[in-house]
Order: sequence, then C-alpha cells, then structure tokens
Amino acid sequence: MHQKLRELTTLQQVSKSIAEQIGLRDVLNLITEKAVELAQADRAAIFQMDDQGLLQLVASYGGEGDGVRSFIIQTVRDSRPLAVMNAYQDARFPDLAQVASRESFHSLFCMPLRARERTIGGICLYRREPHLFDYEQVRLLSTFADEAAIAIENARLYDESQRALMIKSALLQEMHHRVRNNLQTISALLAMQLRRVEPESQGAKALRESAARIQSIAAIHNLLSREDVGVTTVDAVTRQVVESAQTTLISFDRPVKFVVAGDEVRVGSRDATVLALVINELISNALSHGLSVEGGRIEIEASLAEHLVTVEVRDDGPRHPSPPPSPRSSGLGLQIIETLAHQDLGGKFQLIRDEAAGWVRAIVSFPQRVAEHNEDL
Repeated sequence: MHQKLRELTTLQQVSKSIAEQIGLRDVLNLITEKAVELAQADRAAIFQMDDQGLLQLVASYGGEGDGVRSFIIQTVRDSRPLAVMNAYQDARFPDLAQVASRESFHSLFCMPLRARERTIGGICLYRREPHLFDYEQVRLLSTFADEAAIAIENARLYDESQRALMIKSALLQEMHHRVRNNLQTISALLAMQLRRVEPESQGAKALRESAARIQSIAAIHNLLSREDVGVTTVDAVTRQVVESAQTTLISFDRPVKFVVAGDEVRVGSRDATVLALVINELISNALSHGLSVEGGRIEIEASLAEHLVTVEVRDDGPRHPSPPPSPRSSGLGLQIIETLAHQDLGGKFQLIRDEAAGWVRAIVSFPQRVAEHNEDL
C-alpha cells in the first residue's frame, strides 16, 4: 500500500511538471526524464509517428540509439504494449540481441502514445538487467503514457500555432510596408502640386492638410510594420504623428513645443490608424487657431482606466494673441474628428476652452479593444 501510494504521488508530481511545459522540445525531454524516474529504468526514448506512418526518434534520456524502431513499429501501429524481459533470448525477435548488445540493454518495455483517439508514437523504457514489468507497473506506466501523449499533442499544437502566428506577422508587416510606400508616393505627389500654388492660398492650406493626414496614416503603417502583430501603443502613435506634423505643418516663424506624456496604452492596428488621424486633426486645428500667430505649446497625454482609453490634446492658445479674423472656416477638421471618434472608435469627443488655466482641451475617449484584436488573429 505504501509503495502504491508513493508511485501515485510520484505520478501526480510528474504529470504536474509536464503540464507546466509549453514548448514541444521541452515537453519531450521532460517526459523521457520523468519516465526513467517513474519506472526506475536506465533509459527512455520517445518515437513519434510521421506523416508517412514511420517512427522517428525525437527524444531520449539516459542513452542514445534507435535500433528498436523496426521491432516496435507494428506494436505502435496496433496500439498495444510490448514487453521483452530478455532481449538476448526472445524467440519473437531473433535479431534484437544484436541491437541490445550494441545499445547496452537487457529488458525493453514499449507503450503506445495515444492522443485524441489516434496513435502519435510510442515511449520505450530500457533496463540493463533482466526485468519483468508486473501488472501494477504496467497500469502506472499506461496512465503516465496517456498523460504524456496529451502533453505532447498540446505542445505540438502550440508550436504549430506559434509558427502560424510568425507567418501571419510577416505577412502583416509586409502589407503595412507596402501600404506605407503607396501612401508616401501619394504624399510626394501632393507635395509636388503644393509647389505650384501660392503658399498662403486656401488651395495650399488644403494640400498641406491632406498631405499631413496621409503622412500620419503612412507613419502608423511604418510603425506597425516593425511592431508585434497588429498592436502598438498610443505613445508610439502620438510620436509618429508629431514627427510628421513637425515636417508638414510647423513653420519656423511659429515654433511649437510638443510634450508627449501618459501611460503605455496598447491599441490594435485599426484603432491606431484612426487615432493617428484624430491626433493629426487636433494638432492641425490648434495650429490653425490658437497657435497661428506665434506658435506655442501642445501637450498630448494618454491614460487607461477600466478598459477606456482617453487621449487629451491640449494647447496653450488662450495664452497667446488671437489670430486675425479669417474667412468662415469649413469646420472640416472638427467634423472629421467627431466622425472618427464616434463612428470608427465607438467613443466620445469633447472640446473645452479653459480660459482660467490657459488651455484648450480636446479629449477623445474610446474602449480598448486589444484583446478582441488578438482573438481575431
């Protein structure tokens, strides 16, 4: 009774150790090591069935050699255990003695590994002296083999999913790279057209704003081509947009200081692209109004609370001289922001002029959807 209790306790500990592993190679190595410990054997080896139905040695502990493959193949295919007490005298396998001499074993016990109602291979235990695996040992090792087979299959599926994810990541990165190149070509065409119009005309203003929008989207695709699969942060998006705005929207006679702060908030690729357009429009709006006379300061801060992403873009326009009266604005920028915030991000948009504090605050909030994005992948 005490012996059986110790064996069951060992089996539980071994099964727990195997279940904690993820990678296929680690699982295979651990199973062979624990099989030797559980069966008090000298050596263990795992043979896996390939697509052609052939056995391949994939892991071993306590020694090397795959000479028993041809002797156990039918046993594994038939999903039944094989016990050889004395490899030098077994009439069933007259050629096994040569293998036993070469690989230094006397007894052999092999069990099939079955997972999800199919045989995936077999595990063999070797002893250097004659040994009969009794009924209780066979039951214990069969239970261990069943759990080991499930662990191997789960690890194989995990490795396959990781490989598939790497392929998808490479494809997505290539897609983002190509989209970025196409958008940069469009932006270059707009820049060429911009040189043909009066710098201060409405046409030039519209071309600059359009080029800035395209550059913002291109910058995000450039960012996503280097990041994890379809995921980035608000901070990274903001810095890309700011860098683009400093090139396309800021003039030397009206310098603007940018400050990017806040939490490391993760967002999916779709929300990142939309958010880039929103931030670009808010920066463009600040430059066209409160900071159009002498420049100023723009701060962009992100936060996350209860799965709600909040991005605040504030400028110190109230602290600077008001711009001269201009023709009635089309309001396209704010219309774009409201549409993107409400319909595309599924969130809210607020514009607050805080004269006392000297800030104009634009606040966009929307639900974080990174988990949903990863499930889609």
